Amino acid sequence: MNDTKKTRPMTAKRFISATYSGKTTAEGFLAAHWSFLQNHTFLHPILEAYEKKELLPTPTIQACQQALLTHLLASEKVKSDAAIAKKKEQANAPKVIKRGDKQVKSSVPTGKYTVTLMCKVYDREGNVTIQVGTVEKKKFREVEKNGNKVLEPYTEVSPAVWAAETYNDANRLADRRLLNREDSVYAIIENTMDRPIQTMIQRDDAIARMLKQPKGPASRAKGTSTKTLKWQAKAKNDRASFSRG
Repeated sequence: MNDTKKTRPMTAKRFISATYSGKTTAEGFLAAHWSFLQNHTFLHPILEAYEKKELLPTPTIQACQQALLTHLLASEKVKSDAAIAKKKEQANAPKVIKRGDKQVKSSVPTGKYTVTLMCKVYDREGNVTIQVGTVEKKKFREVEKNGNKVLEPYTEVSPAVWAAETYNDANRLADRRLLNREDSVYAIIENTMDRPIQTMIQRDDAIARMLKQPKGPASRAKGTSTKTLKWQAKAKNDRASFSRG
C-alpha cells in the first residue's frame, strides 16, 4: 500500500512566506505555482514581464510576494474598517423597547466626552440603589383608530447620558443636570478618546458652584470733610478744672 502525500493548496500567506530549497530552482518554483499566480489579476503585469524575459525568476518571486503582501494588508484593513463601522452603527442605532405606553431608547449620544447622571432608584419595597438615571419625554405618534389617523401620546425614556465636545462643556453640563435633578447623587465625566478616564462630580459640589453668589463691585468710602485752600480757624475742645481748696 503506497502512501500518497497530500499537497496543501497555495494561499497568499503561504506564498509570501514560502522559501524554496536548493533542489527547487526559482524558475521551477514559479512553474509549480504559476496557475495560483495567474488567479490574481494585479500580478499579471509582473508575470508578463517575466514571460518577456524582462525579469529574472528570483526578482519575479520577490515582486509577487511584495504585491501579495500589499494586497493582503489592504484587504485586512478594509475588513477591519467595515467591522468597526458596523459595530459603531449597531451601538449608535436607537433601540426602542416598548413597555406599555413607554418606549425605552437604549441609544447613547456620541461625543469626545460623555456625562452620565447617577440617581437614586427605589424599588417597591423601598430599597434604594444608585443607578444610571433616565430621562422621560412626552411625545406624540400617529396611529390609526376606527379608520382615522389620530395623535396618541406616549412617553419616551432614554438613559441620562449626554455628550459634549470639551471637558469644560461636560463639566458645566454635569453641574446643571445635578442641580436640576433632586434624585441625582453624582455625575461621571468620561472621555471617549484614547485611554478612558473618569471624573466624578458630586451633587453638593455642583450646587455650590451653580449657586455661588457673584462678587459685587469694590467700593471705597470717602471722608465727609472738605478741604479748601483758604485759612480757616480751628476749634479744639479744652478742659478746665478748679481746685476746691
